Formats: sequence, C-alpha cells, structure tokens
Amino acid sequence: MFTKAAQIYNTGHAAYNVMRNTRYGFRPLSRIRRDQSQNIRSMAAYAYRYVPFYTDTMKRLGLGPHDFQSVDDLKKLPVVERMDVQKDPEYFVSTEKPVDEYHKNITGGSTGAPLEVYHDAGTLMDTFAHSERGRSIVSRLLERRYGYRVTFISPPGCNAQRMMKFRNRRMKIPSLLRPEQQNLSLYDPPEKNITLINRFRPDLIYSYGSYLSLIFAYLQKNDMRFHRPVAAVYSADGIQPGMRNLIMQDYGIQLFSWYQAIEGFKIAFECEEHRGMHINMDLYPVRIVDENGNDVPEGETGEVVLSNLVNRGTVLLNYRLGDIASIMPGPCSCGRSLPLLSFIPGRTSDLITLPDGRRVHPQRVSMIIGWDRSVLQYQIEQDSMNHLTVRLIETAGSDIKKTARQIEKGFLEAFGKDMRITVEFVDFLDTTEGGKHRVVISRLERAV
Repeated sequence: MFTKAAQIYNTGHAAYNVMRNTRYGFRPLSRIRRDQSQNIRSMAAYAYRYVPFYTDTMKRLGLGPHDFQSVDDLKKLPVVERMDVQKDPEYFVSTEKPVDEYHKNITGGSTGAPLEVYHDAGTLMDTFAHSERGRSIVSRLLERRYGYRVTFISPPGCNAQRMMKFRNRRMKIPSLLRPEQQNLSLYDPPEKNITLINRFRPDLIYSYGSYLSLIFAYLQKNDMRFHRPVAAVYSADGIQPGMRNLIMQDYGIQLFSWYQAIEGFKIAFECEEHRGMHINMDLYPVRIVDENGNDVPEGETGEVVLSNLVNRGTVLLNYRLGDIASIMPGPCSCGRSLPLLSFIPGRTSDLITLPDGRRVHPQRVSMIIGWDRSVLQYQIEQDSMNHLTVRLIETAGSDIKKTARQIEKGFLEAFGKDMRITVEFVDFLDTTEGGKHRVVISRLERAV
C-alpha cells in the first residue's frame, strides 16, 4: 500500500519525465548519441554486477564494464536467442533484489513461444514517460492532451492492463487529467465491439494491428455504420499496406504503429509523416543483422536485434527479437533526429473459427498455453470447423501426458465441447518465408 505522499512524489517525478520526453526526438543527434552511450555504460556495469548471464559471459570473454562505451561495443556480446531466456529465465534476472519483488510478465501470443520477462518498478514508471514521444503526436491531432475519449481493445487481464493498474496505484493523477476510457475485449467478435464503439464515440482507439484489420474488414464487408475516431494506435502485430491505406484514406483515420514488446516496451513509434517508426535509440538501440549475425547496410532487410537499456529486472543486451525490418536511410522530414525503422510485417497468423461461426483472435491461445513453462513453442492448425491440432515443443524431461491433458482441457473450456483437440509433440514447427512462426494456421481461411 502506497502512502499519499509517495503517490504525490511519483506523480511529480512522472510529470517531469513526461515533459522531458515530449520533444526529445527533436534534440541534436549528437546529444541523443551521448545519452545512448551513457545508458550503455550504466547498463553494462549493472549487468556485470547483478545479472548472472552477463557476469559469466563477460568473464568468459575477458570483458569488463569498461569495455562498453558506445553502441558498437554491444556487438562484443553474443546474440541472445529467445530460447536461451525461455530455458532459464532467472539466469537473465538481476540479483539486486529477490525475484518476487519484480513484476513478472508472460508473453507468447503473437510468436507462439512463451516467455517470462521480469521488470523492476522503475522501468514500469519510466515507460509512462517514454510513451510521451509517441503519445504527444496523437495529442496534437486530438488538439488536447486531456479530456479525450479512448477505447482500448485488448485481451482481458493482459500485461498492459496489469501494468497500467501497477502505475495507477503508485501515482495520484486527478480524474480531470485522465482520458475517459472504454475497455473492450480482444476476444469478442468485431460486430459486438463496433456497436460498443459507436455508443462510446472515442477520439482514439488502441488495439492490436490484427484486430483493427479484423474490424475494418468486417465494416467493408457488411457496410456497417461506424463512429470514426481521429486516430488509432496499434502494436503487438502489424497491419498490411492495403489495410493501412483503407483505414487512412477511405475512413480518414490517422493510424500510428508503436513498436513494442515485452522484452522492450517503447522501441519505436510512428510519426506524422507515416514513413516508418522512429527508434528510441537512447533507450533501445536496434541492430539489423543477417542470418550470420552481421549488420546489414541501411535499407536492407534483416532480423531485429535489440538492447534494452531501461529494464533492470530481466536484462537483455544484443537480443534477437525475431522480427524482420530494415533501417531506413536518410532523415525524416518531420525533423526528428531519431532514425527510422521500417514497419514490421503484418499479421502472420490466421483466426480460429468456432463451430458457431465466431472467429477468435490468436491471442486467446496464449491465455491457454502461454503460462505453461514447459512449453517452448506452440502452433495450432485448424483443418475443420470442429478440429484443432495443437503442436508443442516441450522442454526436456517434462511430463508430456500431463501437459496434453491440461492443454486439451483448456481448449475445450475456451472453445466449447464440440471442438476436438489433438495434441502433438514435435521437434520443429513450420515458419513463414520471413522465418517467423505462425501461431495459428487455418486451412479454412485458405479454402475461402
């Protein structure tokens, strides 16, 4: 329980940091690089002292904190793979505090690879201020910072909702300074949420890219009346170019992509020019690498490798996110000095169709499987209206019979007893041409 004095202090500190971040992207590049180098030195020293993986790795390589002075020095560290963190999440967690004092988040809905990431309280508070770099753009479009209406469409009980409650308990923000908020479920069909949006009439909608795509595809097909907000922000997964054009041109809604992940909260944000996303390079330096881990030239596509200079819970430096993108050459005409990252490709998973005709977002699956630490990766294939095949890659030595029973029970409770569930344990899963795993493969959608 936080005292009123602590809440007031946290609120004042957050307000000060919000002001610092509002125009941060317009600072000279030399200043931003200086901040970046300072953050790298600080995090390298912290990781060496408190994080077992980096203590062991640096000593094995004959490195110390003094060997990390700039962004290029991060290449001295090996690339950390998602599976490395999956197998032993606490190996990457700071020992400065007991692990139960950190805020644990579990993800896996958009990648099919469950992952535990711990965040310290300071990170969760600072993220509120870092959001201002993208949020200020939307505020200018709305022509007001406070008093607008926002609709959030997200999975019930998701990490974002829990972190919002965490921050709200620690701050004392007057109700007049908060937006009026509507919370809708990502698991509900688009027609239900469209009706609720029309009733609430928000100025801003925030959701997953794939769910916004689902809403506007439904609107196009059914010619349904729709309250058009000024702007929409999406994250978690992408929106295909054709759908972006439909939303922005046909519906006149300003669309913004925020690149964020549980491993790095505020990696990049889209500006008014809509050419790409500005990388918060002082907080989350990004490398684009080829299959051998070597940097590719600007403009060429490769895999995103991230260093998180903010989080002092699970520390991840030189971490392969699994996304495909490119660094765009040249400055942005918006005037910001932060470099541009290309948009992340759109949805790489299909929807699950239930026997009653409802279509379910793949994120629903993560609430069934994603909390099982024995599951390294999963994929669902639907070949008929009432049959799903669940393929799992398990940790060595796990009880696969117990896992199969739990998974089958979870799916039947979520999707109904008319659904047949087949659980298979495999050594590898199918991937897209870009190397990403599809969480859901629907043969029904491909038959349309």
